[in-house]
Amino acid sequence: MIRRFSLFMMLMLTLTTVVCAQQAVGFSNGQCGRNNLTSIGSADVQGQMMRLSADKVKALVGAKLTGVSVVVGSRNCQDYDVFVRTSPEGANLAHASIVPAKANVWADYAFDAAYTVTGNEPALYVGYTCKAGNYQALSYDLTQDSKDVSFAYNEGVWQDTYGMSLGMPNVRVLAEGTPASADLMLKTYTQQGYYKGGQDYQHSIEVFNFGQKTITAFDAVVRIGDGAQQRISVADISLAANATHSVELPTLRSDDKGYQQVTVTLDNIATADGALADAEPSDNATAAAVFFYPADVQKNILLEGFTGQACPNCPAGHRAEKTAIESLESKGVTVYEVTHHAGYEPDAFSMEDDGAYCFFYGSNSTFAPAVMLNRWRCATLSSKPGPILNADALLIEQAALSVLDREPYVQMNMTSDYDAATNTAKIAVDIECLRLPSCAQTVFNIMLSQDSIIAPQSNGGSGYVHNAVARGNIVGSAWGRLVSLKEGETLHYETNYTLPASIESTAGTSYEGFAPNIATEASNMKLTAYVAAYSENDYNGNEVFNCVQIPLVKSATGISAVNSDVRNVVRYNLSGQRVGEQYKGIVIANGKKIVQ
Repeated sequence: MIRRFSLFMMLMLTLTTVVCAQQAVGFSNGQCGRNNLTSIGSADVQGQMMRLSADKVKALVGAKLTGVSVVVGSRNCQDYDVFVRTSPEGANLAHASIVPAKANVWADYAFDAAYTVTGNEPALYVGYTCKAGNYQALSYDLTQDSKDVSFAYNEGVWQDTYGMSLGMPNVRVLAEGTPASADLMLKTYTQQGYYKGGQDYQHSIEVFNFGQKTITAFDAVVRIGDGAQQRISVADISLAANATHSVELPTLRSDDKGYQQVTVTLDNIATADGALADAEPSDNATAAAVFFYPADVQKNILLEGFTGQACPNCPAGHRAEKTAIESLESKGVTVYEVTHHAGYEPDAFSMEDDGAYCFFYGSNSTFAPAVMLNRWRCATLSSKPGPILNADALLIEQAALSVLDREPYVQMNMTSDYDAATNTAKIAVDIECLRLPSCAQTVFNIMLSQDSIIAPQSNGGSGYVHNAVARGNIVGSAWGRLVSLKEGETLHYETNYTLPASIESTAGTSYEGFAPNIATEASNMKLTAYVAAYSENDYNGNEVFNCVQIPLVKSATGISAVNSDVRNVVRYNLSGQRVGEQYKGIVIANGKKIVQ
């Protein structure tokens, strides 16, 4: 009897531990590090939080929320405050002012007083705010995004970060008394991405173990368009709490322009203890209409360099940019270059526009050589707050291949009819909106650049050849003109531009005796037009959707048709190695990722 009683008591203690132990509840898979850090917007106050839906809250009824487990970006930020609320701007149900002892690692912080979940809450928001200054305070796991889960404090407003390619916030709530349940979450299937008619695409979706039980098997039921349902069985896995698992979906293809409906549902969820159930199935299904662009649409990349005549490292940066562009073009990727003499210090080339674009550094501290690609921040490749990258050839190429997956939204055509007698060009641009972007404002701009300028350069000598030098803009503003796009319609812009005999730097600074008033040469001038999102506050909110570049003195089509038949083109795998027709997997051909 005594032995049986002891065993019974040990069993009861074990069960009590399972039910009452503190659990870290959230959507992050735990990945953190310097490349996971960011700032959103330019405001001093930064913050991030996760949202637990009403269904998730009901699964936590009776649990005591004691604090947060969080990754903060810097100990140098001020006034960290962690909280739990029922709405983004609502009163705190629990909170604490904290002084982080560590950065870039998970750490637990207790609320001043715990909060017990009633189940009547419409939702729970758990996160923090701080005064960030120039530091990157926010940390994300860089997994797949999901709607209505992750929010960031952007210019005084809590904004859903879905679509920013940041993944889930590295924030969890510490809870006592949570049930040991199975709860598999299917992340939102993204309809974003650049898909073209007539090509096959391999795509995937992530599932996340929100519960405490280890998942050993599940099925994903997929339907694409009008096709039959396909069941994908995932077995012999050990998916622990707070872990993700990627599921490859059937090939996605459409031979025509338009939308292709994709639905995914999870079922037959099994756990290590033999259970076959999901405690909270509201997030076990997702659907999206994937848009396919016409087969002849091409996504082009605008590479903007930051440089300076007095910058000793810039010649090496110029060579890195050239190497990257040549490598990309050998793979069929079209890259257009414009170089801003800003980021280091003003020189004989610096224009007012160049200085304005230092906004993209997201910091008071600028540097050169540097580049940005379509003014888009590649979160997986750079820990910097804005779209600025180091001028490294491999990094530029990797970032460019990531940019290729971004939607172009528009296709553009530009011509220039130049009259040498009057030095005047009649410039015309057509912008066809294939799909309406979701940004609040859209701009159009035409930049003027000049090649083959012989001028002094630190570490380059007095006869250095400067190419792609920005010489201002055609439309009258560094940021371009606001345009109103309508899906299926074409905007036409036309203007007459007279090329002056010389263009003077607005900085008015000479360099080693080289005057800031530089003679123009029509045959060396280029026009670069682009359409982009526009945000005057968010340096990550000005992504270039598509662009085109032509010589000033030669009429040319900006974006030409791309042959969708890749049988006779050069192919490269994702490591940059040339491969043949028989290679199986994802390849880059005609500047696009395809599956063969």
